[in-house]
Amino acid sequence: MPPPGTVHYSIGMHDSAFDRLAHIIASHDPTGTETDLVAQTAAQSHLSEDFRLLGRVLRFRGDADSALENYRRAVQIEPENFAAQRELGLYLEQLTQNQEAGQVLRDAYRLNQRDDQVNNALRRIGLEPGPDLLPHQQPQARQITMPPLPSVDPGLPTPAANTAGPSPDVAPPRD
Repeated sequence: MPPPGTVHYSIGMHDSAFDRLAHIIASHDPTGTETDLVAQTAAQSHLSEDFRLLGRVLRFRGDADSALENYRRAVQIEPENFAAQRELGLYLEQLTQNQEAGQVLRDAYRLNQRDDQVNNALRRIGLEPGPDLLPHQQPQARQITMPPLPSVDPGLPTPAANTAGPSPDVAPPRD
């Protein structure tokens, strides 16, 4: 399968193949050897996609806790991976863990506002997709230029450092 970002890469084809592979492993691996192999590969490669595949396999096997752990790891490794964010968010929403699902789905929405699955899941948990879910731009600090200080006339007295006593520039009072 071509790597993401290459000319021949197709998101739809990748997701379909990914889903079929996870279903095959989950349903035709009674001893768990294939699942263990996927887990070993994920641990060695430390790639987001490998943990996402393992999460999906465990999800199809009915192990929600382990699936969530691996989905979270996939997102932690690569926070900008939209597919990992979406899959974790949708699974959390399916498990009615709406508070965490809302956070993850907001992150997925920030990466891709046009995804129907993310938008529909956000609506189901009570969040309306739109500009309010996007990060607010912090106003950039403006440089404030102060007008130049007036030039000091050397003939004028300067205030004394010690204001308790008379100024050294002022003549003492006469008796």
